[in-house]
Amino acid sequence: MKEKVKQQHYVSQFYLRFFATPERKEHYIQVFDKKENRSFKTNIRNVGAEQFFYESYIDGQKTENDLSNLEGEYNAICIKLLESQDLSKLSVTEKNILASFIVMQEIRTREMRNIIGDLRRELKDKLLKRGVTPDFEKEVIIIDDKEAIKEQQLGMMRDITDFVEILEGMKWVIILNNTDWGFWTSDHPVVRFNQIPAEFPFGNMGLKSKGIELHLPLSPKMMILILDPVVYGHLNPKIVCTNTEQVKYENHLQIKYATRFVFSKDDDFTFAETVLRTDQEVNVLNRIKIMGLDNKEE
Repeated sequence: MKEKVKQQHYVSQFYLRFFATPERKEHYIQVFDKKENRSFKTNIRNVGAEQFFYESYIDGQKTENDLSNLEGEYNAICIKLLESQDLSKLSVTEKNILASFIVMQEIRTREMRNIIGDLRRELKDKLLKRGVTPDFEKEVIIIDDKEAIKEQQLGMMRDITDFVEILEGMKWVIILNNTDWGFWTSDHPVVRFNQIPAEFPFGNMGLKSKGIELHLPLSPKMMILILDPVVYGHLNPKIVCTNTEQVKYENHLQIKYATRFVFSKDDDFTFAETVLRTDQEVNVLNRIKIMGLDNKEE
């Protein structure tokens, strides 16, 4: 019988290796803890993970096994992209796998589970304040049960086809970092951002929202952007970055939207310490407003 995986990663180890340094057949990464304002070095096995994070009464360890298979396919595609530095070299199948990995990496994190929990607690409070029948109250009380929150997240992970199709139809751009600074990543590495303000009553963080942007560092030297094809369709699919301010901008996003930990190949987190002092939203995030779960919003 296959041994159970106890330490289950919500940030792929295959992904983190591209930001790590090999040492004696292991991979070590520099970590900045924005909660404690401190940095340290550790094995990638120790970060972006929790014990039995995906363990399910319904599926057991099926989710963990499926993720392992996807990560293996992603690893080969990412190496190909890093070497070719050309999105057009990816086949249709390879682009589909990369899109699947990006969607899954956004959905699978501790941050996403926190967001789901926040939404469920908000719904519970509203229903209880409004008043419900005694029979229905029993159902309402367990809305924010930990296992219910986990099962909702796992349900989202089981059905990503629509999200993947949307990503495949968006504008894909890679940024090649030709500066002395490296791109950082985090414990919630797929960042959704939108420079166009939301128009009431609609949000602006859905995958079909005008101006939506997805940012994912692939390595210290490469970033992939997946963008609104109407607003950003004119962009060159390959952009060479020679300005450290652009790298700082991307790293600022990683710091801001990380749940707690930022990862880097280098050990200098002076910029992260500065961001902590100057950006009040870094540690006080309204997850629901900033992230949203309205992925298919028009």
